[in-house]
Amino acid sequence: MLVNESVHDYISLVDSLEPAPGGGSVAALVGSSGVALAGMYSKFSTGKKAFAQLDEMTQKEFIRASEELTKHQNRLEELVDEDAKAYPMVVAAYRLPKETEDQKAIRSDAIQSATIQAMNVPLEMMRQAVAALELLPLLIPYGNKNVVSDAYCAAILLHACNEAASLNVNANIPSLQDEALKETTIQEVQQLLAKADKLKETALAL
Repeated sequence: MLVNESVHDYISLVDSLEPAPGGGSVAALVGSSGVALAGMYSKFSTGKKAFAQLDEMTQKEFIRASEELTKHQNRLEELVDEDAKAYPMVVAAYRLPKETEDQKAIRSDAIQSATIQAMNVPLEMMRQAVAALELLPLLIPYGNKNVVSDAYCAAILLHACNEAASLNVNANIPSLQDEALKETTIQEVQQLLAKADKLKETALAL
């Protein structure tokens, strides 16, 4: 698994002639790093005197949001590898034989299946990044101000993950034969991009 590689080995693999990992995998890694920074911010906040002075409901919401972060971090780590596996599947599908009509049909179905998978992985990254961004307003105002810059970095990295992942989604949309799926995906990408823009600015303004 790529997430078990050293940072140096992973970066070296990206900076090579290997087709994967590429932009999508790196986007997931950036997103996971952003969530980790938000998690660090929350860990440096709970247990402090200022945190203990917050009302009980605020403390519970803060802790709940912190726990939610772990789920998004884990999922984005999984997507680092899932994206790296998705692109070779598309390449393999295009290399299938196309001499007979049956072969052409099998190849076409394989291309569509692989393309949808290659599109859904970065689309899931976008969803995870936005979901994590939504938690930051529950954390930033009540955390340790000495490390709040890390929470701001988290917002920027999650926004970057969302932007980068959208490029990988959009790269696959033109190859879709299902027009309804194409339209709904375009709409979701636009909505997630707009939402991430607003959430990042909200987080940085807190």
